[in-house]
Amino acid sequence: MLINFRKTLQKLGRAAGDKSGTAAIEFAMLSPLLLVTLLGGTEITQAVMAARKVDTATRTMADLTAQIRGATDLTAAMVNEIDAAGRLIMSPNVATSLKVTISRVDVTDVAGTLSARTFWSVTRNGATARPCGLLTKIANTAKPAPGSFPAGMYYAGRFIVVDTIYTFAAPLTTNFAPENMGFGGWTNTGSGIEIKKTSYMQARIDGAPFVTGAGACPVA
Repeated sequence: MLINFRKTLQKLGRAAGDKSGTAAIEFAMLSPLLLVTLLGGTEITQAVMAARKVDTATRTMADLTAQIRGATDLTAAMVNEIDAAGRLIMSPNVATSLKVTISRVDVTDVAGTLSARTFWSVTRNGATARPCGLLTKIANTAKPAPGSFPAGMYYAGRFIVVDTIYTFAAPLTTNFAPENMGFGGWTNTGSGIEIKKTSYMQARIDGAPFVTGAGACPVA
């Protein structure tokens, strides 16, 4: 009788210590959350890598344009080649969603006051041109905008400005708010993460190129 009682206690002890069923239930409950977290983290990492490519492509296109000899007419074929160089850098990301605006901004001294004015602006892939005319002076730390120019660059000269917008498809992070998490120039559109970059380069060879066709601004 005593032996049977001890065996019963041993069986109860083993049953109480057996948590395999509980672990399976816990795993079943947590696995969807863990999977979404893993995939979401991977997606954000890919977005960061895409943003770096956008930054490199933007600076490269500005650099290439700034090297064109002054008084040279920037033809459509030349713009296409510069745009193609930027898209090549974006590989293997889908470069067709990269919108590009290339502009020339002149800073001149008018009656003792420096002013920045758009000289010409050309676009590719559905981008929006910078507005012609005077630009608004903004702080160096302010977010770049098509109608503005940073205060730190208000010295007499000619500048090439390239604005890019790239939409990174993000089906898993539609509720991600990058603008509230320190990702400057990122906006969640609901269907993807819109990444904006702007690069400024001073023209380096005898001035800056001209645009005589579409994109040229009226002479002030």
